[in-house]
Amino acid sequence: MCGRCVEACQNVQVNETLSIDWEAEQPRVLWDGGKPIGESSCVSCGHCVTVCPCNALQEKSMLGQAGLFTGIALPVFNAAVDVVKGWRPAWASSRS
Repeated sequence: MCGRCVEACQNVQVNETLSIDWEAEQPRVLWDGGKPIGESSCVSCGHCVTVCPCNALQEKSMLGQAGLFTGIALPVFNAAVDVVKGWRPAWASSRS
């Protein structure tokens, strides 16, 4: 949750499509407050993708061909994704 994509969308491209839901139990980047990307006001400029340091956002044409986890077998990859989704930072416990 570095927020580079949100800053690129809001302050550089001035599309204001991306935001972070800090009120969620596990904050997430949202398109237009929670719409699916295909239903959002995203203009597909690609700036968010270019500033993402961890490949959380990728061009569709690069899925499965680029990124840190490309060579990992799908079952292992899916297990790793589940671990990350289940992780809760220490500061989040104090919010409850």
